[in-house]
Amino acid sequence: MSGSRFSKRLQYLKPFLLPHRYTILGGCLMVVASTALDQVPPWMIKHIIDALTAGKAMSAIYSPLLWIAGSALIGAGLLLYQRLWVIQASRQMEYAIRKQLFADLLRQPKKFFDGQSIGHIMSLGTNDLERVRELLGPAILHLGRMGFQMIFTLGCLLALSPKLALLGLLPTAVLPLAANYFLKRVYQLFGGI
Repeated sequence: MSGSRFSKRLQYLKPFLLPHRYTILGGCLMVVASTALDQVPPWMIKHIIDALTAGKAMSAIYSPLLWIAGSALIGAGLLLYQRLWVIQASRQMEYAIRKQLFADLLRQPKKFFDGQSIGHIMSLGTNDLERVRELLGPAILHLGRMGFQMIFTLGCLLALSPKLALLGLLPTAVLPLAANYFLKRVYQLFGGI
């Protein structure tokens, strides 16, 4: 999709997004906080293993266990509220867009409906608006969680062991090249069939 088409569509959605901007921003901030808290359990497990390996008393693992439980509880609360806020806002935006579409359809002359398929109009009002809602709600959350999860996990891995982190990332760098090679090869082999 070209940049001008995207900006045109974003301009259309702007009046529907603006009333919910603080709710969506709050949900996104909760995404950042909850994904940061996802890094606590592995780090605390490292402390537990180090303490047990060093022969420390079992009481040395109580604090890391409390950190794990606390981060899990807080993370669960943040996850719940980020979904409630952002998905509820996306549903309200879908309703407002659907209401606007219906109002626009009521203003159309009969000639408009003679040239349009009723099935196409129904599809716009149901399936297409559902996709818009999914883009404005769950897609924002899932993309944000994936992105921040990658950033925070990579940061923790680099802090723990830069060599091991880079070694772990090596397959990620090689995989697209290998997939491209094999896809081209499969295409060549099956292209003549």
